[in-house]
Amino acid sequence: MRSNLYLITILSLITLCLGFPQHKRDSTPTSTSEGLIEDNGKWSLPLNPPRLDKRLFPQCSTNAECFRKGLPPLKPVTKTKRNTLQPRQSAGANTVTGIIQVLVNGSPSSYVSGAVNTTYGGYGLTTNQADAMSVSFTPNGNTPVTFTLSAAQRPAGFPYLASVYGGGGSAMNIQTTDYSYTFLTAANVVIPVGPAQASASNNRFNRATGTETSLFIYNPTTRAITVQWTNTNNAGVAATIIYDAKFALFYFIGNFAAFQKNYPNEGEYVVTWRLIPQ
Repeated sequence: MRSNLYLITILSLITLCLGFPQHKRDSTPTSTSEGLIEDNGKWSLPLNPPRLDKRLFPQCSTNAECFRKGLPPLKPVTKTKRNTLQPRQSAGANTVTGIIQVLVNGSPSSYVSGAVNTTYGGYGLTTNQADAMSVSFTPNGNTPVTFTLSAAQRPAGFPYLASVYGGGGSAMNIQTTDYSYTFLTAANVVIPVGPAQASASNNRFNRATGTETSLFIYNPTTRAITVQWTNTNNAGVAATIIYDAKFALFYFIGNFAAFQKNYPNEGEYVVTWRLIPQ
């Protein structure tokens, strides 16, 4: 009899506990190597990235600058077929110089900033024309070319405007069917038209996910600057330029709706670029 009463008591306690509402799991964000996972998805960049180790990169752009700073000379660049100049890209031939203006819905709003974002090694915007990014390049029709940053603005050792792969459904590819994206940054070598080169040391973003510099197509009639990313199958993809307000950086993407769905809280919006000749 006593054992039956004990059993009934236990069962009653279990029933009582089950009747209380269950405590929900703490929704504290969980950090991952790709970013910060949250209930609404994940950030396109880590919120607290490791500090850039400047020892990984040369702190001078020329050997003369290196000697003045008491640093060793730059390592020689290996000449390969992939790193040769393309037709009509010879230095000084039909060179165009100007600053990059940012337009929203066709109306001028700001400029691409010439100051590198020290947290991520990328580029954002500025409303001050005096701080706008100045570039020079040799147009090559509808073939993408590399933009060279002005000597006064370029990060030491990284004179070329570039983009590095960020993420998506297919490594180093921008696709129009998913949220794939790349970041605007700077590179230390000209990468001719072709698939991205995976190296953490060739870009100021310090990511080994794939870098390209031959990205930009200039229309001399409208002065529009458009972006073409080359996928691993050598197919060129017309990328959409967006500004990500959360990280204050420009991205190149394949599908804005898909990117916005995957990263809904970054304040991103579509922009276009136009050159103001200097």
